Amino acid sequence: MTSATPRRRRAGRPSAAAGPVVSRAVLLEIAARQIGVHGFARTTFRGIAAEAGVSYGSVQHHFPTKKQLWSALVEEVLLPAHRASRPVSTEHDIRRVLTEKVRARVEAAVLRPGLSAAILTDTSEGAEGRLRELASVLRPDREAEREMLRMAIAAGMVRGVDELAVMAIMGVALTTLSSAKPAMAALLDLDMDDAATRERLAEGIADILLLGLLPR
Repeated sequence: MTSATPRRRRAGRPSAAAGPVVSRAVLLEIAARQIGVHGFARTTFRGIAAEAGVSYGSVQHHFPTKKQLWSALVEEVLLPAHRASRPVSTEHDIRRVLTEKVRARVEAAVLRPGLSAAILTDTSEGAEGRLRELASVLRPDREAEREMLRMAIAAGMVRGVDELAVMAIMGVALTTLSSAKPAMAALLDLDMDDAATRERLAEGIADILLLGLLPR
């Protein structure tokens, strides 16, 4: 008596032994954390897979190449932290949008420590091209930020300053937060893991950026 031919599994459906399934978003968060710690060059699919508890192939299913992983990080992780919620038209909107932008970047700095610093100081092979890709994606949002600052100056909310200088200071200050949690705790007694503290800090930074330090 011949044995029955085993039924073939339908293509595209995981088998019961396929192991855990981790979403694309989770893999991107793991990649962002690992880049913050190890840098882009030393972050590997195997390392991401090990932290996620999945196979190498599961990571490669979402990101066939490391270049595609980088592009996904830019579009799905870095860009949202820089994007304004909607166009700015009034003083109220300027204050709201700036506060939201600062809050998003503070959250990104705390939740993905070291990522911004790792990207900006990267000197590994292909770093220049990765920075150009990031700059190209962020350019429209940067222009929107500059226009928001010009409107604030025109409305008398901010004295006439060099908008590029303000944006550079803002970028450096918020990037520094990504690797300064221990210093913030030791020097300023700020618990950056506390959501209320991050909220207070974001609103304070936005207020200073809008109104400056000198009395009006």
